[in-house]
Amino acid sequence: MGVDRHDSKLIDIYGDKTAKAAPHPRVAYQREIHPRQVTFTCAQCGQEKTQWRYPGAPPRYCSDECQDGARRAKTRERVRRHREKKQAAEASEGEKSDEPAEKTLQVSLWLRVENNSNYIG
Repeated sequence: MGVDRHDSKLIDIYGDKTAKAAPHPRVAYQREIHPRQVTFTCAQCGQEKTQWRYPGAPPRYCSDECQDGARRAKTRERVRRHREKKQAAEASEGEKSDEPAEKTLQVSLWLRVENNSNYIG
């Protein structure tokens, strides 16, 4: 995030997707890009920041700490939803599995009797 307004960099332009995907891509030309001031609101802390950035998508977070915090929050939320879904599935399976378990046991015993002619029971 330490881009100075006087920094510039050269980027390679390959032409099109097929030219860049070639086994030995050749650079069609180079282009010099300059940073510009971008004002944005951090999605994590809500602060409005102005930073020097190269052209591209606008930044979402003002610092690495905010980006890490947002990633952790998203992970916590995803895990919470997954656990709720898992607990609901286990609860509904617990309600359904009481009676069928007995029927499954009876059917499996019956199949053993039918398949094993020398069964003594």
